[in-house]
Amino acid sequence: MEVRFKITGRELFVFSLNNFWRSAAGLISIACTIGVLLFLILRRDTIGSETALLLVALVIGAMFVQVASMRGKAGRRVSDPDSPSSQEMFFRLDKNGIRVRQGENKGQASWDQIKRVKRAGGVYMLYLSNDEAYLFPERVFRGAEKQKFLRFLEQYVPAAKRRGIRV
Repeated sequence: MEVRFKITGRELFVFSLNNFWRSAAGLISIACTIGVLLFLILRRDTIGSETALLLVALVIGAMFVQVASMRGKAGRRVSDPDSPSSQEMFFRLDKNGIRVRQGENKGQASWDQIKRVKRAGGVYMLYLSNDEAYLFPERVFRGAEKQKFLRFLEQYVPAAKRRGIRV
């Protein structure tokens, strides 16, 4: 099976967002948010309602800024002509694994190198490590190609690594 496409900023953002919340920075962000909210709950009588609301608004605003920053960075990566992310990718899937070419770059992975498969926001992510994955947007599959792709996953990736992904 062969697939070729250019990744979009939205698709790269979906991948980045999924990885951020699993990373140390994402966990620290969540912990800080919960810490500030707990502080506000426990100290609301001593700091006043207006101050508490202001701090809640700042915490929520900071989270929105983080997400917006990731969205902007993903968009810039795919629109920058010098970035590999802006180039068309050619994938070939067969019984031996996945081969990919993007510009001058080439890579390949056997099926046993796939650590997990996730689907989010219309993008299938085939992880090679915690922060590296092959992305396959659903939009690139025509007709029966999506079923063929899913059958490859079913045949070559163990069920434990592709939880929730069904043919």
